[in-house]
Amino acid sequence: MSGGRRVFRFPGSSTSVSCSHHADLEWLIEFLRPSFWSRRAGSAEWSVDFERDDRLRARLLRQRERGRRRLRTVFHQDTRTERLPVLFEGAGATTLWDPRSEAACEVSSTDRRVRIVAGREGPYARFMLMRFVRERAMRGALEAGHLLLHAAGFEVDKRAVLMPGRKRSGKTSLLLHALGSAQEASGATGSVGPVRYLANDRVVVQTSGSRPLARGLPTIASLRAEGPGLPEETRARIAASGFFPTLTVGEAAERPRGVVRPWQGTKYTLSPAQLCALAGARATASAPVGAIVFPDVSGKPGRIQIVRLDRRSALRAMHDALFRAGNRVTVGSLFSGPDRGPVPGRDDRTRQVSEIVETVPCYSCTLGLSAFRDRGWLDRLRSRLG
Repeated sequence: MSGGRRVFRFPGSSTSVSCSHHADLEWLIEFLRPSFWSRRAGSAEWSVDFERDDRLRARLLRQRERGRRRLRTVFHQDTRTERLPVLFEGAGATTLWDPRSEAACEVSSTDRRVRIVAGREGPYARFMLMRFVRERAMRGALEAGHLLLHAAGFEVDKRAVLMPGRKRSGKTSLLLHALGSAQEASGATGSVGPVRYLANDRVVVQTSGSRPLARGLPTIASLRAEGPGLPEETRARIAASGFFPTLTVGEAAERPRGVVRPWQGTKYTLSPAQLCALAGARATASAPVGAIVFPDVSGKPGRIQIVRLDRRSALRAMHDALFRAGNRVTVGSLFSGPDRGPVPGRDDRTRQVSEIVETVPCYSCTLGLSAFRDRGWLDRLRSRLG
């Protein structure tokens, strides 16, 4: 199948993506929308070429430098940075090897160009393509002065509810519960309006307007296979869905109806589009922030308890919610162009966090053992939106 080209835009950046196979480009479009908007034509700051060529990949591997293997920081997670082996460097470019996707990646900060060479088979190479586009968007958003939070989020009543938290804090489970609770309420009493998916792990917040604006930064959704946050009926639907995050929803539907098993036996992984399909919800690109709730799994009896935080507690919780890459010390220069400035420093972030806390109500959100059977919590939260 012939390839194609798209220009993906995100606040603070634009990236042109060319793929030798159209199916890879269609997957990327589905994974990134609606947070990224794309066009078939237009200029861009960076370009990414994605090729599937076994012979070219083998030739690049044969050129690897001898001696000690060097590593280069490429991607940033909330708790760690990810480094990839350097195959060779020269002519202003660095060529890397990703063992998971088995793809070679040439990055030139001077030319603002990335070239990914993958095998003709192998779904994980799509991850590499998405992560390069997302990493550049994340860097561009930070350079533009926006905040990056480790948070899930949804939209209700045309306002965003953000749920920052570390791993296992319950934010993705609470997101899925919000989407499901809205569907049930809509079918019963109509008391809760449409709830739209915004993000499951990363949120970019712009503070330049009269009210902070939240936009999701797409990531793979991880749902723990065991635990109260994933009802048995939802677990059964995932198992029969054919979903895998490197497939489009349409490609997954064409797979033989086998059983989807948890990754490493601990969690199910879905693309944002697959998570929305599972919950029967639509996605939104951005929304003004109406509330920030900080989930915490108590392990004790009880449902969902929402309590307003005082200013000092809210400031501390917001600083803890900043994504690791929001610290300019940990953001590498691999994706920064020659004329882009540094990521704003601590004083700028402190000012932005203070502005958010002054304009947006912040709440603790304690999740008791019966939290995910609490069907009225969205109504209670709606009454507290700012």
